[in-house]
This record gives sequence, C-alpha cells and structure tokens, in this order.
Amino acid sequence: MRKYKVQMITLDEKYDFIHITGNAKCHMDLVRGNVTVDAASMLGVTAINTMNECVLEIHSDDENEIAEVVSKLQKFIKGEVK
Repeated sequence: MRKYKVQMITLDEKYDFIHITGNAKCHMDLVRGNVTVDAASMLGVTAINTMNECVLEIHSDDENEIAEVVSKLQKFIKGEVK
C-alpha cells in the first residue's frame, strides 16, 4: 500500500479525481481525519472536505499499477506519506 497527500479545491477537480480512481484497476481509499471513503465513490469524495489535504491510500502491490495511477493523479498529489 502507498499513501499520498492529495488536495482538490473545486467540484470539477473532484469529478476528475473520481473519474480516474473509478477507472483504475486497484482499490483506493480517501482519508480525511477519522473518515475513510472509497476514492471512486462520488458520494463519498464529494461529501468530505478535500480543500485541506487528504490522504489517498492505494491498495496494490503492483508497482506498475501504482505508477500508472500516480501519473494520472499528479495534479492532485502534494507528496508521498512516508
């Protein structure tokens, strides 16, 4: 599993994010405080505050799959969580 800090300001950014995560092969969660939602869920992602940084958890052991997702989500990623 890899974790990245992500941020989305506008509703259009959230829709772009959901489109990418929804088409990915691996499962991803979006975490904000003590709330965790499916990163491909429109209801979940639009319901939480993403104006401040959230954590994207990518649940995969396939490094190529992770690299592909990260490259597509680059405009939302603010850094990797170590």
